[in-house]
Amino acid sequence: VASFSKIIAPGMRLGYVTAPPAVLDKIRAIKSGSGVNEFAAMATHRYAVRHLDRHVDDINEIFRARRDAMLAALGENFGSSATWSRPEGGLYVWVEFPEGTDVTRAKETALEAGVTYHDGVVYSPDGVSGANCMRLCFGYNTPEEIHEGVALLADAFERQGVVGG
Repeated sequence: VASFSKIIAPGMRLGYVTAPPAVLDKIRAIKSGSGVNEFAAMATHRYAVRHLDRHVDDINEIFRARRDAMLAALGENFGSSATWSRPEGGLYVWVEFPEGTDVTRAKETALEAGVTYHDGVVYSPDGVSGANCMRLCFGYNTPEEIHEGVALLADAFERQGVVGG
């Protein structure tokens, strides 16, 4: 199950399922709502036939550069005070500080500096754990903006006593 919204364009409301025929028969039986948007389906098909492979290669290169910029900036600005994921796909880096760290303490200061992040508790099933974690997105900004933003974020964390400098 997937969608073209992250592959071709944000907001593209066209998805697909790849499955054995027996599974597809069951899915068809429970499908609800309106039919497929014929225009979106045809436009996607035409684009995919001629351009999709190259487009995916191009955006992978762009996102790889942005991801690498974020990973480098985290290393430069947070050093050993945190650990973080090295995603092979997607648009986010998961950052984890030592247990007992409260990343929300710097949220307002970060916002005033023009940067933000998602607190880890937002992704926690109990709504409490993950207070020492944050999720950072590298999907929108340029590598230069990412370096600047992570430096501003680290400064906000230091000023609020979340991490030492």
